[in-house]
Amino acid sequence: MGERVNFIDTGKFLTATKEYEEADIVLVGVPMDYSVSFKPGTRFGPSSIRQASYGLETYSVYLDRRLEDKKICDLGDLVLPYGNIEKSLRLIEEVAEKIVKDGKKGIFLGGEHLITYGILKSYIKKYGDKLAILHFDAHTDLREEFFDEPYSHATVLRKVWELSPKVKIYHFGIRSGEKEEFEFAEKNTNMFLYEW
Repeated sequence: MGERVNFIDTGKFLTATKEYEEADIVLVGVPMDYSVSFKPGTRFGPSSIRQASYGLETYSVYLDRRLEDKKICDLGDLVLPYGNIEKSLRLIEEVAEKIVKDGKKGIFLGGEHLITYGILKSYIKKYGDKLAILHFDAHTDLREEFFDEPYSHATVLRKVWELSPKVKIYHFGIRSGEKEEFEFAEKNTNMFLYEW
């Protein structure tokens, strides 16, 4: 990683004990909740997910596989400059870009929706419009701005679309949004809205 990128150890996800070089799968905590508009606290998501993982079984009867058989590295939580959205997104992108470049599978533990923008910038660079995004949410997240802010949890998928207008975005569970967001989705035929 670059000199600017630092991680803090908040515990390891269950069985994620490999070093980065030997891992096929890399977990990264992204404790960001700068643009949350209702209840803050998503920054505690990565450490809470790790803590909850200790209560999981490591064997899947459906797949007849064990998590121990996977080479997983947990880098810890990315240290972000608190409150600086644009710098945080650049750091997230830098980490995602290294993971993509190294041919590893990244799993990012958030954090608010906006972290997706920093992550997907790297994946879109590599895969372009071949990438398919599955968006499970109650809201469309397709606004151009939210409370006069272009970078927000409510604008994240619009920002992703701006990176590559041909990328396919599939929305599941949408129950609300502004009329303009639904009109935008309808006009851009690569977006599909599914209800439960």
